[in-house]
Amino acid sequence: MDLQLKGKVTLATGRSLGVSLITLDAAGQLQTVALAKGLGDLDHIATMRVLEEIAGVQVRQAGSSQG
Repeated sequence: MDLQLKGKVTLATGRSLGVSLITLDAAGQLQTVALAKGLGDLDHIATMRVLEEIAGVQVRQAGSSQG
């Protein structure tokens, strides 16, 4: 998830140019929550875990043993 820094740079650039990046901003907020929860060592799964918690569900690949 630490690679998500590019998204923050893109968001800052968009803001400086007056471009609205609503979806990227929302993703950034989810990533901030994930980092606060100590999930920074994960990739995009960290964002998914936050969404799972918000929705009160678990999304897993069929046959997956990951918990």
